[in-house]
Amino acid sequence: MFDESQMPDVIRVLERREASLWHACQLIDLAAYLRMGGIGSRAALERTGLPFTSMQTDAIDRVFCSLDDIGHGFAAGWAMTPNVSGPIALQLAPSVLTEVTDAGFCLRSAAAPGFDVARDSLSDVDLLDELFWYEADAGFPRSTWIRFDDHLREAFGSRDASAVEVLLSPRRSGMLDLRHVVAVWVDPVEIDDRQLIDVVSGLCDELGVALRIRHRTMVEPSRLDLWHDIVRLLEDGEKPLIQVMNRADASPAFREWAAEMQASGRSWIWERFARYLHQGTLRYLVVSCAKSERAAPDEDRGFWSKSRRTQSATATAAPASSVQTVRGCGHLAQPWDGGTCYACIGRSRSAWRYDG
Repeated sequence: MFDESQMPDVIRVLERREASLWHACQLIDLAAYLRMGGIGSRAALERTGLPFTSMQTDAIDRVFCSLDDIGHGFAAGWAMTPNVSGPIALQLAPSVLTEVTDAGFCLRSAAAPGFDVARDSLSDVDLLDELFWYEADAGFPRSTWIRFDDHLREAFGSRDASAVEVLLSPRRSGMLDLRHVVAVWVDPVEIDDRQLIDVVSGLCDELGVALRIRHRTMVEPSRLDLWHDIVRLLEDGEKPLIQVMNRADASPAFREWAAEMQASGRSWIWERFARYLHQGTLRYLVVSCAKSERAAPDEDRGFWSKSRRTQSATATAAPASSVQTVRGCGHLAQPWDGGTCYACIGRSRSAWRYDG
């Protein structure tokens, strides 16, 4: 595990690679973050009394991140679900590590049996480069590509290594400040022509939090229709994959994808994915479509009530117009970016994986 004294070196490694940290969440979680004024650990969320997705974890004082945008795998056509943690991905600048007391760069998931963050995380900064496929001078985006499964096990000689997960201990009340968010990438989720990205933008406007919000492009175009199928089949509640596959209204494309999931041994992930997506996003998207608080249970009315926001949310992430320094590239400088223009990184990444 890396302590505060090692953070400058960790940040330099990530900035040299133009790598980001990624935190995925559901709509209900994002709403809580905007009201709190930061990305909170489970313990911090519990203290607020706001609704949030109750994902199972023992590390309740930490914020979970990744060095890769996991949602890209589904968008690119791989045999996997969209990100289990949620259809909203917060891209964070490496400078977010200035706000933590320690950081565990782990070789397997915190949900794995017997996981121990101190034992399963790296302690040598020089080993960080081994997490990546290519050398830092390979250039973006290849400099950011992460090893996984057999390739990660081979690089580290560990039979337990499977995926890189980053666990951060925030210094400030269990939260990471939203000013480190480079962009918010939203999957093409919609119900009754009500798009998730519009709800996300509306929440940010309502709560006075200025964030750069972008729509994730499905690199494999057929995945857009598949996302629509998933939402339609789960809109009225979570269901086992085999049950959904056998529904008369399941499309051939959905059945083919589900069969690929089963063949690759990943069908077990569906249960968690479906539960979190329905409980944390779809049910609240349905409420927004209803356009009436009478259609929502009490906790849902709390989700949509502007009066629930905190003062810190109002003061966080001031609009870019309040910053005066302009770089040679034309983007506004930020006091936290360490000389790296993350607006350019975000734009370059959008050209690689997303719409601009």
